[in-house]
Amino acid sequence: MSWEVSSQNVQSSTEKAIPPFPWTKPSTTPSPSLAEGVFTVTHPFHPLYGQQFEILTCRHNWGEYRVTFYQTSEHVRALPAAWTSLAPPDPSVMLAAGRAAFRMADLLQLSRLIERIEEGHKEEAEC
Repeated sequence: MSWEVSSQNVQSSTEKAIPPFPWTKPSTTPSPSLAEGVFTVTHPFHPLYGQQFEILTCRHNWGEYRVTFYQTSEHVRALPAAWTSLAPPDPSVMLAAGRAAFRMADLLQLSRLIERIEEGHKEEAEC
């Protein structure tokens, strides 16, 4: 009698629990603005707000997608794609529909920044 087990049909518990490709396939369809080769600056506080520019590149740099463009014929500039018409609208901004001046995530980030600044001032006072 042989104690050998055929491993052809045996799966470990992790193989059963985790599908081979748990992520979804990324879309290869460009956004309408990217396909047209132009974008609009949509960040409400940016000095270029509402202006339209021709896209030089749109790629992942410095931990985020950035769009590169000519601001003038001699000046190349880059902006986070999230500040442009290339990014989908922020869901919290859409749901607020103008009723909220700030996003919750931004307020929490501001709160953490203020805490760090206050802690730095306390350390300076103790010295």
